[in-house]
Amino acid sequence: MNSSIFIAKRLFTAKENNNNYTRPIIRIAILAIAISVAVMILSVFILSGFKDDISNKVIGFGSHIKITKFNNNQSFENDPIDFDVEIYNNIKNLDFVSHINKYATKAGIIKNDDEIHGVVLKGVSGDYNWDFFKNNLISGEIPNIKESIKDISNGILISESISKKLNIKLGEDLVIYFIQNPARVRKFIVSGIYKTALSEFDDITAFADLNHLIKLNNWNANQIGGYEIETKNFDNVGIYTSAGVVKDADVFATAVADGAAIAEVRYEAANLNTTGQQLYELAGDSSDPGGYYYIAATMSAAGGTAGDMAFIINYVVN
Repeated sequence: MNSSIFIAKRLFTAKENNNNYTRPIIRIAILAIAISVAVMILSVFILSGFKDDISNKVIGFGSHIKITKFNNNQSFENDPIDFDVEIYNNIKNLDFVSHINKYATKAGIIKNDDEIHGVVLKGVSGDYNWDFFKNNLISGEIPNIKESIKDISNGILISESISKKLNIKLGEDLVIYFIQNPARVRKFIVSGIYKTALSEFDDITAFADLNHLIKLNNWNANQIGGYEIETKNFDNVGIYTSAGVVKDADVFATAVADGAAIAEVRYEAANLNTTGQQLYELAGDSSDPGGYYYIAATMSAAGGTAGDMAFIINYVVN
């Protein structure tokens, strides 16, 4: 018999009169274990809550997906792309898309009498989803931004952090200098102040009318920095038709796990080499519908560490 089990049985089966010494020790040990387990469970719940909160805030400042012109530039400046109404509406009508908007970003310097502060001015249009910032607005209102380039709003939304650092109050003028050739200056009026407690973003991010950035960059009226897309579910790897209709949102997402010896490496454990099966069969169709399918890798924005992701498909034609 196992010695641990033997000792435990003797302690628990000892007669009442012979167990006066060990009974308190056992009770204390059981209580200590129960408290430890409860604390660990509580910690998991708290960490999960923080993870979701941070994830929602990061997505609130950006989106799940951004479509921009590819370049190797690591600055906050965007290369312009032409706004295409057909592409915009096609993306907007996809089943898994909840919102799409146009945007651009540009680095600038706020200056007042005593201080200067670097910011990233994010230009948005009338289609921007302000829900996140409405929930984090501490004073003022959201800038009234319209689609027309002839009706440009001078309102700007800044963070409480920027407001305190530069001693700028609601309704006051705010001047931003843009370092380019030639240098440009824009005056805004502080219409609202937000606070998300995510200092990495609060310290540098301000929001204004996209048309200001279009003019500052000397773009034509039909050019933008890119599209931001919010999805309804960003946690799966699945199959979609070329029209964006979901066939199976998580057919390839059954067992994502940590590598046994390399904790930082994550891999998709589902078998992609489905020998003898056509892709349309994986998508749940009984016959070839023609056209194409897309395999989309979608993932949660809340990750433990930063890094790069490679999404590689080896496709062999029979």
